[in-house]
Amino acid sequence: MNAIVNKLSVDITDCTIYTTLFPCNECAKLICQSRLGKVVYLKRKDEDDEGKHKAAENMFNLGGIKME
Repeated sequence: MNAIVNKLSVDITDCTIYTTLFPCNECAKLICQSRLGKVVYLKRKDEDDEGKHKAAENMFNLGGIKME
């Protein structure tokens, strides 16, 4: 979230964001609003939070954001 909010007035539409963990649903909202094109992540934090992951995945799918 910090990387997106503190960017220096650069258009990040269709850019790729690289993260260690799969974004939470709050970060997913910000990623969608920023119109990023792709999210690349290393792993998911907890399989117990699958509901939160599904919400983020749904937002990405609706926004046309690729996940890898």
